[in-house]
Amino acid sequence: MIRNIFLLLLVLTFTQAVYAQSEFPDYIREVSEAINPSRGVNVTFQAVQVEGTPLLFDDYVTAVLRKGAVESVPVRMNVDLMNNRIVVNEGTRVIGVDYDKVSSVEIIAPQKMILKNGFETGGKDDLNKNSLFVVIHEGEKYTVLRSHGVVLQEDVSTYGTATQKDVYVDYSDLYIITSDGSFEGLSSRKRRFFRVFGDSRSAVETFAGQNDLNIRNDDDLAKIFSFAESN
Repeated sequence: MIRNIFLLLLVLTFTQAVYAQSEFPDYIREVSEAINPSRGVNVTFQAVQVEGTPLLFDDYVTAVLRKGAVESVPVRMNVDLMNNRIVVNEGTRVIGVDYDKVSSVEIIAPQKMILKNGFETGGKDDLNKNSLFVVIHEGEKYTVLRSHGVVLQEDVSTYGTATQKDVYVDYSDLYIITSDGSFEGLSSRKRRFFRVFGDSRSAVETFAGQNDLNIRNDDDLAKIFSFAESN
């Protein structure tokens, strides 16, 4: 019952996620049409073609939204990176939920993943306490986060033709919060990456090498930092 009430509160609270489809911002309509063309939404683009997506996932995923100790029922959702919103699909309507209205998102299918905000970023790279991160590892010594973003390049010329297109270009960055609370970028270059472990560098580097772990792979990163917590 509590979960059902919270889901209702989510719908009522997020008034910026307007119910009337005609009042949705264009990006919500574009997201809806891109994922579910059967809705029959007409979308007009300046360019002839649109390449890429403003979404984090290729399709809706099943997740539980949390605000403090209260959580929703499982919902179908995606993340609109262009406008910093969670997009909830209720079947007949799409609702946009600003990042600051949740404290975490637990994705339960098709893959398990945790997204959280509330981290003290110090304004680095224009990130703040409302910025939503994929949590790769969260421990006493280290918290490792991945930030995803997207930029829209408009009216990009198509090589060899007169066709123009809009292109969504996605990017991601790694960050680490150490036990002293500092929030810094985390390099994916081996020489710089292993420096963060200080006196434990040799042991961690040996562990990663023996287990053939790739520091550019988030699952492998989680294993490396789990090992580093105990060394």
